[in-house]
Amino acid sequence: HTYGPSVFVQKQFMDPSQAACTGLEGDEAGENNCRIVIDASRIEPGWDEHFGYLREQGYAMVVGEFGGNVDWPNGARQAERDMWSHITPGIDLEWQNVFVDYMIKKDIEGCYWSINPESGDTGGWYGHEYDPVSNESGWGTWLEFDSSKTTLLKRLWGN
Repeated sequence: HTYGPSVFVQKQFMDPSQAACTGLEGDEAGENNCRIVIDASRIEPGWDEHFGYLREQGYAMVVGEFGGNVDWPNGARQAERDMWSHITPGIDLEWQNVFVDYMIKKDIEGCYWSINPESGDTGGWYGHEYDPVSNESGWGTWLEFDSSKTTLLKRLWGN
């Protein structure tokens, strides 16, 4: 499984121009107003180390889970939105696109997490009415597929 900043802000996402944020991750990075930069050249070596090398050796490869809240930090818990209010929404979608580019380049398949909209940190491929601030009663009401995630998956699947 691999996820972007909407699930966990990792140290390789830190803006290299913010020396004070080097090595920080998670809440500590948010509390220090660290900026997030999605840079394939800094992220791909970790993917290569953890699973990409297997594909290069000829093994079949399927990433069991990837996905995320494409509008993060919007749609997150209020405390998380407050902590990351300095981040422009959409950074997780940027991460997801970089990851799909990587999977296409390496000929790796993947399973999107999740299809159902009730996943608290990723949302789902289906939309939903639930918003933790304005509509706390929308769980269980599935809407149409999220268009951003559909475009992403069509690109991965080659159609």
